Amino acid sequence: MFLLPVVSRRRPGGLNRIWQNPHLLLTSGREEEESLKSKIRADHELALEEAREKLRRSQEELRAEIPTEKNRLAQDLHRKEATALPLPPVPMPKLMGINDGDPGDPQVKEKRDKIREVRGTEGLGVCS
Repeated sequence: MFLLPVVSRRRPGGLNRIWQNPHLLLTSGREEEESLKSKIRADHELALEEAREKLRRSQEELRAEIPTEKNRLAQDLHRKEATALPLPPVPMPKLMGINDGDPGDPQVKEKRDKIREVRGTEGLGVCS
Protein backbone atom coordinates (compact mmCIF):
# COMPACT_ATOMS: atom_id res chain seq x y z
CA MET A 1 0.00 0.00 0.00
CA PHE A 2 1.26 3.47 -0.90
CA LEU A 3 1.24 6.00 1.95
CA LEU A 4 1.31 9.74 1.42
CA PRO A 5 3.57 11.85 3.63
CA VAL A 6 2.08 13.45 6.74
CA VAL A 7 2.34 16.97 5.29
CA SER A 8 0.18 16.13 2.27
CA ARG A 9 -2.57 14.77 4.51
CA ARG A 10 -3.11 18.23 5.99
CA ARG A 11 -3.50 20.01 2.64
CA PRO A 12 -7.04 21.00 1.74
CA GLY A 13 -8.61 19.60 -1.40
CA GLY A 14 -8.16 16.40 -3.30
CA LEU A 15 -5.38 14.77 -1.32
CA ASN A 16 -7.48 14.58 1.83
CA ARG A 17 -10.25 12.92 -0.14
CA ILE A 18 -7.89 10.36 -1.69
CA TRP A 19 -6.14 9.76 1.63
CA GLN A 20 -9.44 9.04 3.35
CA ASN A 21 -10.65 6.84 0.47
CA PRO A 22 -7.78 5.38 -1.60
CA HIS A 23 -10.28 3.50 -3.79
CA LEU A 24 -11.07 6.83 -5.51
CA LEU A 25 -7.64 6.75 -7.10
CA LEU A 26 -8.17 3.22 -8.42
CA THR A 27 -11.72 3.95 -9.59
CA SER A 28 -10.75 7.00 -11.61
CA GLY A 29 -7.94 5.00 -13.25
CA ARG A 30 -10.33 2.21 -14.18
CA GLU A 31 -12.89 4.66 -15.54
CA GLU A 32 -10.24 6.37 -17.65
CA GLU A 33 -9.04 3.00 -18.97
CA GLU A 34 -12.59 1.96 -19.87
CA SER A 35 -13.14 5.30 -21.59
CA LEU A 36 -10.02 4.81 -23.69
CA LYS A 37 -11.03 1.24 -24.55
CA SER A 38 -14.48 2.36 -25.68
CA LYS A 39 -12.93 5.11 -27.84
CA ILE A 40 -10.58 2.59 -29.45
CA ARG A 41 -13.51 0.24 -30.10
CA ALA A 42 -15.50 3.04 -31.73
CA ASP A 43 -12.56 4.04 -33.94
CA HIS A 44 -12.03 0.41 -34.90
CA GLU A 45 -15.68 -0.05 -35.82
CA LEU A 46 -15.59 3.11 -37.92
CA ALA A 47 -12.50 1.89 -39.78
CA LEU A 48 -14.09 -1.53 -40.38
CA GLU A 49 -17.26 0.05 -41.75
CA GLU A 50 -15.23 2.27 -44.07
CA ALA A 51 -13.26 -0.76 -45.32
CA ARG A 52 -16.48 -2.74 -45.93
CA GLU A 53 -17.91 0.19 -47.89
CA LYS A 54 -14.80 0.40 -50.08
CA LEU A 55 -14.87 -3.36 -50.73
CA ARG A 56 -18.45 -3.08 -52.01
CA ARG A 57 -17.41 -0.60 -54.74
CA SER A 58 -16.20 -1.60 -58.18
CA GLN A 59 -12.59 -1.17 -59.27
CA GLU A 60 -13.51 1.63 -61.67
CA GLU A 61 -15.15 3.64 -58.90
CA LEU A 62 -12.13 3.16 -56.65
CA ARG A 63 -9.66 4.15 -59.39
CA ALA A 64 -11.69 7.27 -60.12
CA GLU A 65 -11.71 8.17 -56.41
CA ILE A 66 -7.93 7.86 -55.94
CA PRO A 67 -6.93 11.15 -57.66
CA THR A 68 -9.60 13.14 -55.83
CA GLU A 69 -8.47 11.66 -52.49
CA LYS A 70 -4.85 12.52 -53.30
CA ASN A 71 -5.80 16.11 -54.11
CA ARG A 72 -7.88 16.41 -50.95
CA LEU A 73 -5.06 15.06 -48.77
CA ALA A 74 -2.53 17.38 -50.44
CA GLN A 75 -4.79 20.39 -49.81
CA ASP A 76 -5.26 19.36 -46.18
CA LEU A 77 -1.50 19.02 -45.77
CA HIS A 78 -0.86 22.47 -47.29
CA ARG A 79 -3.54 23.98 -45.06
CA LYS A 80 -1.95 22.45 -41.96
CA GLU A 81 1.51 23.67 -42.98
CA ALA A 82 0.20 27.19 -43.57
CA THR A 83 -1.47 27.38 -40.17
CA ALA A 84 1.38 25.71 -38.24
CA LEU A 85 3.07 27.99 -35.76
CA PRO A 86 6.86 28.23 -35.97
CA LEU A 87 8.84 26.76 -33.14
CA PRO A 88 9.87 29.25 -30.47
CA PRO A 89 13.57 30.10 -30.26
CA VAL A 90 15.48 28.05 -27.74
CA PRO A 91 17.94 30.02 -25.62
CA MET A 92 21.38 28.45 -25.76
CA PRO A 93 23.46 28.68 -22.62
CA LYS A 94 26.83 30.35 -22.93
CA LEU A 95 29.41 27.59 -22.45
CA MET A 96 32.90 28.17 -21.15
CA GLY A 97 35.60 28.11 -23.79
CA ILE A 98 33.24 28.47 -26.76
CA ASN A 99 33.35 31.74 -28.72
CA ASP A 100 31.10 31.13 -31.72
CA GLY A 101 33.57 28.68 -33.25
CA ASP A 102 36.55 31.05 -33.25
CA PRO A 103 39.45 30.26 -30.94
CA GLY A 104 40.08 32.81 -28.25
CA ASP A 105 43.85 32.49 -28.46
CA PRO A 106 45.31 34.46 -31.42
CA GLN A 107 48.12 31.89 -31.90
CA VAL A 108 45.59 29.06 -32.26
CA LYS A 109 43.60 31.14 -34.74
CA GLU A 110 46.75 31.79 -36.77
CA LYS A 111 47.60 28.07 -36.86
CA ARG A 112 44.03 27.17 -37.88
CA ASP A 113 44.09 29.73 -40.71
CA LYS A 114 47.43 28.35 -41.91
CA ILE A 115 46.02 24.78 -41.97
CA ARG A 116 43.00 25.96 -43.95
CA GLU A 117 45.27 27.73 -46.42
CA VAL A 118 47.49 24.65 -46.90
CA ARG A 119 44.55 22.30 -47.35
CA GLY A 120 43.00 24.65 -49.86
CA THR A 121 46.13 24.82 -52.02
CA GLU A 122 46.68 21.02 -51.99
CA GLY A 123 43.22 20.38 -53.43
CA LEU A 124 42.00 18.51 -50.36
CA GLY A 125 39.14 20.93 -49.79
CA VAL A 126 38.71 23.75 -47.38
CA CYS A 127 38.08 23.09 -43.70
CA SER A 128 35.12 24.87 -42.33
